[in-house]
Amino acid sequence: MQKLLLFCSFLLPVTTFAQQSPPNLADFFEQRLSSMPQPSYEELLRVIDPIASIDPKEVSAALPLFFSALRSSKENLPVEAAFALYEIAQRPDGGTLLRSRISEIAALLDRPDERLSGSAVLTLRFLTSSEANVTIPILIQTWRAPVNRIL
Repeated sequence: MQKLLLFCSFLLPVTTFAQQSPPNLADFFEQRLSSMPQPSYEELLRVIDPIASIDPKEVSAALPLFFSALRSSKENLPVEAAFALYEIAQRPDGGTLLRSRISEIAALLDRPDERLSGSAVLTLRFLTSSEANVTIPILIQTWRAPVNRIL
């Protein structure tokens, strides 16, 4: 009986964690910019995965925080923000949400961190379906640039 109680008490926090709703996108990045330590990969996915289906207003409210996070010197925070932008770009309304920020996304191509420059290529590629007139020239210019620009 004691083993069963011990096992159930161990599962309770796991079950509670799994049932918790994901944190608000803007709140998460605001906390990351201020004091929150680096989340585990699982914690980050709890915030990033719902991006595909959350209200566009919530995404729009978080955009300034993503771009602040991209400029942050906190370890891995710019990569977390780039991951969020990549997820937004895959949404059907991703082009609309990111249209005014395409030049900032393109600026990631010049960053020395391959995770950022590579995510910019992927994000721009997904935005091409709705914003081809802007993204295709950027991508062509990138491919014509010296190899060390992205690699």
